Amino acid sequence: MPPEHPIDPENTPKPPRKRKPRTPAPETTPAEATASESATEAVKPKRASTKTTSKPKKDPASRPARTTIAKSSTPKKPVKSEARTPAKQTAASSGKKAPSSGKPAAPRTRTKTAAPAPPSPTDAKPPIPATVDLPSSPISVAELPESDPAIPEAEKTSLFEDPTFFAFWVSRFLVQVAQGALMYGLLVLVVDSTDSSVYNSIFVVCSVIPAIVFGLPAGVAVDALPRRPLLVMLNLLRFLFVLALVVRPPALAGIFATTLAIWMIHQFYAPAESSTLASIVPGNRLVNGQALSNLALVIAQAVGVIAIAPILLKTSSPQYLFAVCAALFLTAAGLVLQIRIGELRGQMAQMSRHPDGILSTLLRGLRVTVGDSTLFRVTAADVMVGIGLSALVVVAPIYLKRILNTASENTVFVFAPAAIGVLIGLRATPYLGKYFGLKWVAVYGLALFALSIAAFGFLGDIHWLLVDTFNLPIDRVANALRLPPLALLVMLFSIPAGFASSIVGVASRTITLERTPLQFRGQVIATQSLVQNLGALVPTMLAGIAADQLGVERVAIIIAMLIMAGISVAFFVSRSPDPDAVPA
Repeated sequence: MPPEHPIDPENTPKPPRKRKPRTPAPETTPAEATASESATEAVKPKRASTKTTSKPKKDPASRPARTTIAKSSTPKKPVKSEARTPAKQTAASSGKKAPSSGKPAAPRTRTKTAAPAPPSPTDAKPPIPATVDLPSSPISVAELPESDPAIPEAEKTSLFEDPTFFAFWVSRFLVQVAQGALMYGLLVLVVDSTDSSVYNSIFVVCSVIPAIVFGLPAGVAVDALPRRPLLVMLNLLRFLFVLALVVRPPALAGIFATTLAIWMIHQFYAPAESSTLASIVPGNRLVNGQALSNLALVIAQAVGVIAIAPILLKTSSPQYLFAVCAALFLTAAGLVLQIRIGELRGQMAQMSRHPDGILSTLLRGLRVTVGDSTLFRVTAADVMVGIGLSALVVVAPIYLKRILNTASENTVFVFAPAAIGVLIGLRATPYLGKYFGLKWVAVYGLALFALSIAAFGFLGDIHWLLVDTFNLPIDRVANALRLPPLALLVMLFSIPAGFASSIVGVASRTITLERTPLQFRGQVIATQSLVQNLGALVPTMLAGIAADQLGVERVAIIIAMLIMAGISVAFFVSRSPDPDAVPA
């Protein structure tokens, strides 16, 4: 039988000595060691690896802080290993099982290197660090820091929940309702006062001349003046002009003068309003903001032109219509006061920073537009749509009389389904822009618009093809709706025309706001309006004459051909390198 103590404690083998910490720790009493071991057994954590617990190099107080996820049981792992070290060494040397409590003498000499007593189980859980450097740390879902949901939640919420945007949207809606109803009422007065179609062209020209004369100066003024006071002042001027119509019924010359004044004010109001939209809507939601802004325009046109103006003109005198329009302009001015706009600092000194003079300032919008190939192309698409719509305004009443054999007063009702296409386009443009890119949405939309206009020129052939070749029940549906078959086809083709004009307008204006410097937005928007009105001036004046000489159907075909030719020239002129690729 081997001796009870064959190995002298002073000559302990090297392996056990390697497990001892080099830095001495405070002495512990047997009672503290017993309490430490009992607390460790109660928690029962996983046994720590020898590499982690048996080779402490430095004092724990002097160790650099390690970013780990600490739990209530983690500090007890090294304590369990160190507390049992004397007992294990005694058992290895004597071959007997060491008692759980240990003798007072042995632990007192062997536990000099033991770790400090663990914290009480009742102690608070240590705080979780903000970052975790160890990828292998045991992290639970509850311990991860919560991400800031402000940006995603802001994108999910509607823009109408923003009081500033809501006030802007309602003011735009009221202004467009008033202006649409006012222009419709003045046009009806012109038609009732004379039987010549020349006065209709003069009325349309009165809406184009202010854009040519005041377009660029208006853009400069918008960039140089505070926008909110400017919008309020312009609405008050509209209120005063319309109030004069209420006091005194206008003659034919007064109608043309009022039209010139209202559209002159509009040249200043439109770029200021568009620039305001870019200041109150975040950049990542600008497409949605522009779509909602155009939605206000569509709904306002339906309310003002289809509902308010016809009803008031049939049930009362034009003075009641003018009074309603004046009240709407005044209400819009009050709503604009609630808009909070971040104005540019030093706007009044903007023009003094350009040494080239006023001419360079006026043409800066044109240079910015032409210098960007993408901006130039979408601007060309928007201009082509505007020219086509201006020409259609002149020929639409003639088209209803000569082709559809119906009264010109029904023009609004025949083309009313175009509003359905506009609404669909406003909703679909943000999604189409994600898949195809806004530039190509504008180009494809222009092609669809041209095809829709050309369809009005081949309406008889299309009716024959659908009824005689494909045996579609066009005539039966038209009889059920008590409509002429050709009128039904015009209503159907007006839906894609409205859809195309909608997506082109939203895509073009969004790209303009995104790619134009803030201090030049008013000038760029005014330049686009000027180019569009200059381009529409000649077709508008010649549309009525061409309809009498060539026929209204051929005029529709010519308009479609001019639209496609214009956008083709714009693409060949701006063949500079563009990062956007053609979608597959």
